[in-house]
Amino acid sequence: MRDDIEVLESYFNHVWYFIDGDGYELSLLYGKGKYAILYHHRRLRQVAINFLSESNPLRDLTLFVSGLEGRFGISVEEFLPRILAEFALVEGRDN
Repeated sequence: MRDDIEVLESYFNHVWYFIDGDGYELSLLYGKGKYAILYHHRRLRQVAINFLSESNPLRDLTLFVSGLEGRFGISVEEFLPRILAEFALVEGRDN
C-alpha cells in the first residue's frame, strides 16, 4: 500500500505531514495550486484521500478531518485548529 501512496505523492511537488504518529498519518499533498488530503493508517491498512476544491479548500479540509471519526473511528478534530493554521502557511507558499 505504501508504494501506491508514493505513486500518488509523486504527482504533487510537496508533502506536508499534519500528523505522523500512533500508527497513522494525515498529510497534505500539494503543488501548482492543487491540494489533496491523505489519511493512512499503516497497521490497519486504511486509506482515504480527498482532493480539495479550488473554490473552498478549507471547507473540504475541515469536512474530511471531521469525517475521519465516523469513517474510521479516529478522532483528530482536536488538531483541527493547528491543521488549518498549517494549511494557511502552506497555501501561502504554494501561490
